[in-house]
Amino acid sequence: MRPLAAADAPRLSELSSDFDIARMTTRIAYPNSVENVRVWLLAAAAESEQVFIVTRAGEVIGVCGCNQRSDPPGEIGYWLGRPYWGQGFATEMVRA
Repeated sequence: MRPLAAADAPRLSELSSDFDIARMTTRIAYPNSVENVRVWLLAAAAESEQVFIVTRAGEVIGVCGCNQRSDPPGEIGYWLGRPYWGQGFATEMVRA
């Protein structure tokens, strides 16, 4: 995992413009344009959440974040591009 970067917008748009990803989240539009992702990246950087780009061998494969609200427990949210489902990446992210 690594910090967010504006350069990630096209890849995040590509991966998240999948109906099955959008329908399982509360913040992803369908389709998810590069401009929508750019706006989200700016908002995420300004919020108190910790949001990370998830990579595999240097390639962006999804997003993981945590929010430590004032009422414990906090919240962990994530999504991965469909090609990376079922390979244990979510388990690895949550542990990290």
